[in-house]
Amino acid sequence: MFDYFVNLLFPSKCMFCGAIVSDNGGNICGKCLSEINRIDFDAACRICGRPSETGQSCRSCASGTNRFIRNAALSYYYGKFQPVIFKYKYGGIKRYGKDFARLIYTGMFDGYISGLHADCFIPVPLYVGRMKSRGFNQAELIARNLSDLTGIPTVGNNLVRIRETKPQSRLNARERRINVDGAFRVSDPSALKGKRLLLIDDIFTTGATLDECAKILLSAGANAVFGLTLLVTDIETDKK
Repeated sequence: MFDYFVNLLFPSKCMFCGAIVSDNGGNICGKCLSEINRIDFDAACRICGRPSETGQSCRSCASGTNRFIRNAALSYYYGKFQPVIFKYKYGGIKRYGKDFARLIYTGMFDGYISGLHADCFIPVPLYVGRMKSRGFNQAELIARNLSDLTGIPTVGNNLVRIRETKPQSRLNARERRINVDGAFRVSDPSALKGKRLLLIDDIFTTGATLDECAKILLSAGANAVFGLTLLVTDIETDKK
């Protein structure tokens, strides 16, 4: 009854268009939900998660090497998602984490997550200083909400970022790999030994961060590391 009156007085608004949302208490209206450009998992690159003509590895990934087995993404980081992600990460709108987890769950559980048989989710960590200024880790919030939906636990305090790094968005592909080299460590390797891990992050660009995290997790004894991101950037942006 309390929630009913709260919703009457302060109705939820769509994160994309601002329309009143009253059906399920979420923050996405039906129209915007139907307009999300979802990536076809079966026709995506086996490494980065972008659409691929062959459904295997795209031309950009075919010549590279990665420690994570593959990544999958729900949609693209452009259009409506850009301002929403900015508000989520820098505007402190933490409730969006639940909506993002729902999108991932409904769009990717049957096609990707369930088939991995992952033992736990590992959110890509923030450095302690950035965590304090932002107030939360956007990847961990998505992961924990996804845990509520899937029953797969989130381990958010074992993989840690041990030094500050420059924002990856300001760097090219080579600079990104250098930037995150040696930036992570595992606090308790015994808890990861023999485990299948699913790394969670909000955006996949070049894959440098996921790859560095995967390297550290595998060296700590993990059996396999996969990636899952809400969004993936355009390939032309990544080549810069």
